Amino acid sequence: MDKFDVVVVGAGAAGLCCAAELVLGGRRPLLICEAGEVGHTFRSVWMDERNRGSVQVPAWQSSWGGGWWMPLVRRLDLPVRFREFRPMEMQVIGTAQVVPLPYMASASAIANTFADLSSGTLSAAHRELIVSCLRAGLALPPDEVFALDRVRFSEWLRSHGATAEVAAMLTGFCGTPNGMTEQDAVHHLSAACALWTLRIMFMHEGTLCEVVPDPCEGLWIPIAKEVERRGGTVWRGCRVARVHVENRRAQGVELVDGTKIHANVVALATSNARLGRLFDRQPDEVREVLNYTGPTAQRQLVVFVLLNRPLLERPVSLSLNWPHGRRLGAVVDAHHTDVEPGKQLIHLVVTNIGDRAEDDVLREVDAGLNLVFPHYAESVEKVKTIIHTSEHWMDYTTVGPKLPRRSPSVTDLWYVGQGAGPVRGFWTEAAAGAGVLGARAIMGAAG
Repeated sequence: MDKFDVVVVGAGAAGLCCAAELVLGGRRPLLICEAGEVGHTFRSVWMDERNRGSVQVPAWQSSWGGGWWMPLVRRLDLPVRFREFRPMEMQVIGTAQVVPLPYMASASAIANTFADLSSGTLSAAHRELIVSCLRAGLALPPDEVFALDRVRFSEWLRSHGATAEVAAMLTGFCGTPNGMTEQDAVHHLSAACALWTLRIMFMHEGTLCEVVPDPCEGLWIPIAKEVERRGGTVWRGCRVARVHVENRRAQGVELVDGTKIHANVVALATSNARLGRLFDRQPDEVREVLNYTGPTAQRQLVVFVLLNRPLLERPVSLSLNWPHGRRLGAVVDAHHTDVEPGKQLIHLVVTNIGDRAEDDVLREVDAGLNLVFPHYAESVEKVKTIIHTSEHWMDYTTVGPKLPRRSPSVTDLWYVGQGAGPVRGFWTEAAAGAGVLGARAIMGAAG
């Protein structure tokens, strides 16, 4: 039976950052990766041997204490390179109406953007309420924003004088980038997540990073290799069957093939949904999180289209809405460096497809893109898709309960995934922060 200081289960951003922080602190962790390589959710999609695009890009909350994963990269001295993400625009499908979404420096700038999006129908009274509410949110320091993770954004807005209509408007605007329907956002989106989204994504207090050549090869795999170089161990393609708990103390884990790993500490960096299946008897704190009823589990269709000519002429992230207001998705020339000269690879995410058949959604995508881009149909060489399922009701974006860093019911069991609190970031920074802070807490408790 192998023995390690800490066994970290899950090799996404949280698990990688936890393992890296542990080796920097002189510990000997084992990082267990279920997929064939680390950072699976950030993987590239290869259309063929010469063209690829990334599924997602890391967020960096640069002005909020420097963020989590970037300072870790610097301490590891890894040669990570990236470009800032594309400017944003919105277009109504079938029209020439395009609304630029440049970075906004103030509450008044955000209100002006809402006026642009409403085609001049935003009333002066509503504009004044938007400015008043957002001034309060923009004045909060990061720690006070994070402290609002159990407060509904819709209720926070109402407490600051917003009418129901203005609260729904702002909540829907912030819920969309977090993959929520307007109704789910009203009931479940936390004020912390909404204000972070506004300030990081739309006000440039942070940025999205296109890592070169992609997030896996350029960021997460180098972190894993550095963990190994510094004395840690990474097992790839291994699935944990259960956490071994004896006399209310975590002893290690057992793999599906029967391999047993003993460790002084077990750190779980998996999704909350996966946590429930790792115990013969679920700890009380896990049961509480799993029992929370939140937003409907979301299915996203990620579409990659290889074109034989460039059709998206500007380097933008173009959000596409149907004339009746329903959003199709955001299209961008895919986050990549590997595309043949003269060709273009575009990437579109269709959120909240529910139980619709993939072929039906693809037909809608084709119809929308044909209206936006002349010659689209004749330019398509190849299409690939991925379905993502996101159970936001167990996620950090909601007002639902968060897991404690340290289990109060099982000794030597720690939660270091993005579902653990206290929340200190969102999107990639939620996972990275949970991993780094979890590792520091583990080392601090050991003395």
